Amino acid sequence: MAKLVEAGKRRVNFRLFSRFRIRCAAVLALVVAPAVALTALAPYRMAAQDVFQQHPSIEAKNFKTETCVTCHTDKKKGKVVHPALEAGCEVCHVGQETESGFKISLVAGGNDLCFTCHNDKKPDLAKAPSTHWPVVKSKCITCHDPHSSANENLLREPVQGTTAKENLCLTCHKDIAALLASKNQHMAVLMGCGACHVTHKAGALDQQDTRFHLKKPAPQLCLDCHDVSGKEIKEAHHGQPFEKVNCADCHNPHGSDRPKLINTYVHMPFEQKMCEACHSAPQNGKVVVNEGGKRALCYMCHPDIKAKIEKAKVPHGLFAIRDYCTDCHSPHASANPHQLRESPVALCETCHTDRREELATKKFIHPPVVKLGCTVCHDPHASDYPGRLRASVNALCLSCHAPGPLPPAKDGKITLLGTEIPASFFQNVRRIGLSKTRTTGHPLTGHPVSGPNVLQPGKRPITCVTCHNPHASDFTRALFNLKPGVKSVCLNCHA
Repeated sequence: MAKLVEAGKRRVNFRLFSRFRIRCAAVLALVVAPAVALTALAPYRMAAQDVFQQHPSIEAKNFKTETCVTCHTDKKKGKVVHPALEAGCEVCHVGQETESGFKISLVAGGNDLCFTCHNDKKPDLAKAPSTHWPVVKSKCITCHDPHSSANENLLREPVQGTTAKENLCLTCHKDIAALLASKNQHMAVLMGCGACHVTHKAGALDQQDTRFHLKKPAPQLCLDCHDVSGKEIKEAHHGQPFEKVNCADCHNPHGSDRPKLINTYVHMPFEQKMCEACHSAPQNGKVVVNEGGKRALCYMCHPDIKAKIEKAKVPHGLFAIRDYCTDCHSPHASANPHQLRESPVALCETCHTDRREELATKKFIHPPVVKLGCTVCHDPHASDYPGRLRASVNALCLSCHAPGPLPPAKDGKITLLGTEIPASFFQNVRRIGLSKTRTTGHPLTGHPVSGPNVLQPGKRPITCVTCHNPHASDFTRALFNLKPGVKSVCLNCHA
C-alpha cells in the first residue's frame, strides 16, 4: 500500500511539474510577441482550460513549435502565414497533462481568441449593427484560416469568381450567386468582391456604404468606373441628373437577366418609359418628383393601399413620421418582389434593429422569420390586430401548427391568411394536438392555450406567445419565453 501511495504522489508531482513547464513555455513564447498580445491573452489563458481535446501522446516538455511542425507540416506552407505562428504555437494553444493523456486547447474560445490581437474587429452592435455576421456569430475561421493560406488576409478561398466553388463569399451569399448566374453580369464582378466591398466595414444600417460594406456609397462608388459625361448615357436617362442618385435603384450591381443590368422587378411606369407620370423636368440640376414624391403620388395608382391604411386600426408606425412609400419601395426597379429596396427581413431590420440583434445572437430562430420573411405574419401596411399581425395571435400560429389538413396547394404554393407560402415549407412544421374548440390540449390534455390566465389574474390572457417567442430564443427549438432566473417555462405561471 505504501508503494502505491508513493507512486501516486510521484504521478501527481509529475503532472504538476508538467503543467508548470507548459505554463513557462507559453509565457516564454509570449515574451517574443508584441507586448499587447501578452497583456491581452492573460485573462484567457486559465479560462479555456476546461475545453481540452485529446492529443496524440507527447511529453509536456516537447509542447513547443518545433515539435508541432514535425507533424503539422501544412500549417506554415501557405503563401500568407499568420504572424502569430512566428511567435509560436503556444500563443494560441495551451497543453495539459491529464490522467487520460496529454491534451491541447485554445487559450480562449471562439472569436475571443482572435480579438486578443485584432481588437479593432470586435463587434459593437450598438454602434455598428451592420457588422458582418460571421464576426457577430463568433466564427472568424469561417472565412479565415488561422494558420496559413494561399490567399491574402488568410482567406480560406479566393473572393473572385461567380460560383460558390470559386468564391468564398458566395458560400453564404447564395442570393448573390443566383444573380451572378443571370444572363448579364456586372463587369466589376470579374475583379472580385473586394473591388466594391470592404468586409469588415460596419456602421449604421441607414448608411448605404456601412450597411453593405461598400468602399464608398453610390453613386460615388459607381462613378469611379463609369463616365457620366457621354451623350448616350445622358439620353438613356432622359436628361435627368442621374449622377446624383443611387444607381442601384434601377441597376443590379451584380447581375440581371434584363439589359443594362436593370433589376428584375420593375415598376410599370418605369418599364413603359412613362417618366412623366412621376417626374417633371429637372430644376437646378435636381430631380423633380410630382407631389413632392409623397404618398399622394403613389395613391393615384394604388387607392386600395390608401383605403387600407386609413381604415385599419393599426397602420404601420412609419406612416406617422414619414410620408414616403419610397422609404421601403424603389420607384423604378428592384431585385425584390413589390420593388422592395431590400429583402423583406433586411428591410424591416433597418428600423427594427432589436430584431436584427436578436436574430444574430439567439441560438434558435423561428424558421418563418428567415425563410419566409416578416410579412408572412405581419401586414407591412396596416392591420386590425396589434403588431399589425395578419390575424389574432392564436389564429395566426394555428394556421400553420393546428391539427388537420392544410388548404390545397396551387402551383406549389399554399395560401394562408392572404399570403402565399411554398408548400414544401410545411414538411417540417410541427402540428400540435388540440381540443375541438382549439382552446386546450397543448402541451398536455386539458392545458389551456387561450383564455384568461387564472394563475396570474390581471395578466394578459393566455396565447401561444405566453410560452413561446415568435422570433427567436436561447431556450430549445420550442422557442420558450423564460423569465429571468426561471429554469422552466412552466414556472412562468406555476411558480
